Amino acid sequence: MPAALTTTQPAGPFAEGKRRIAAAVDGARAEILDLSHRIHANPEPAFEEHRAAAWCAEVLAAHGFAVGPAGVYHLACETGPAGSPLHLLDPATAEPRVTPVRSVTVTAPTCLAADAAATAVFGMAPERAARLLQARAPGARIVRTIATDA
Repeated sequence: MPAALTTTQPAGPFAEGKRRIAAAVDGARAEILDLSHRIHANPEPAFEEHRAAAWCAEVLAAHGFAVGPAGVYHLACETGPAGSPLHLLDPATAEPRVTPVRSVTVTAPTCLAADAAATAVFGMAPERAARLLQARAPGARIVRTIATDA
């Protein structure tokens, strides 16, 4: 097994924050490895990782987090212009939001808050989305955005 992360000294900037993260990862090492082994022992096709997503959500929930996604892949509904989803509307135009973004995943204190935040920031530029979450959704953070090259 590799040496503990806390045995190395992180480089600046933010060395203290990096030390706290390393300590948290070391403290959860067994749980992280167990999750990793479960996921790798049960492979799923890309964008169809239902079991892996559920296991990750369980681990996050055990630590007080919730995950909420907003996305447009595997959508079983009618689409608008350029394949845009009809269920996510641009608040400025009330038309389907046309964006290269396909998925936004947000963590927040509750699943309801995570889902609402992910839907609210779907398709926004990352900086604008971060500002909106900071102002309107305390504790919510974007953890992943998937977009096409368009």
